[in-house]
Amino acid sequence: MPKRGQTVNNQKKSNRTRKPYAREITALFVAIILLFITGILVTDIYFSRNFYIVDVSGRSMEQTIHDGDTVYAARNFHLERGDIVIVDVSEYSDYNGDGEHNIIKRLIAMEGDRVKCEDGVLYLSVDGKDFEPLDEPYVHGENNYEFEEYELKAGEIYVMGDNRPISKDSRSTGPFLAENVIGVVPDWALEIRGFIGFWSRCRNAVTNLFG
Repeated sequence: MPKRGQTVNNQKKSNRTRKPYAREITALFVAIILLFITGILVTDIYFSRNFYIVDVSGRSMEQTIHDGDTVYAARNFHLERGDIVIVDVSEYSDYNGDGEHNIIKRLIAMEGDRVKCEDGVLYLSVDGKDFEPLDEPYVHGENNYEFEEYELKAGEIYVMGDNRPISKDSRSTGPFLAENVIGVVPDWALEIRGFIGFWSRCRNAVTNLFG
């Protein structure tokens, strides 16, 4: 039968054994938190240089992008037909009364192209070729609009919203200048737009913590 002194010594040894594990767990937890914060800061630096966040207001791009969605727009881009673009309209009188500075639309045609719409079907002629109907699976709403053929001049672009019945775009305001495009929404940003809002809140929290 062990003596009382031996029992006390065994308990002290057990306490000394548990304390290092507690310190290691705490250190591991702190390291994980610091790694998470560092990851957010590094990622934020990269994305801030190459992208910016767009908070969408309005329904003109439904069902592709919804009112209240948050997406990334690339700062550096090469325009292509079909791109979703951010256009600075601050100098366009048609938008001054609406208080809008930027709009988000789909790029339909570029300089030299000819575009027209008949019975709700959009036709495009590129490089002087014959008109061909555009395949537009993203279009939302009834396609009952029409407009006459228009040939885009140098530097011009023709943009339309995917929600055609309610979109205010080049059909009513005319073409825009390509130089007024300030961003292009990449395809992957559409896939993760639900996560971008969460990421933006995390980034702002960390930035405010160290700001």
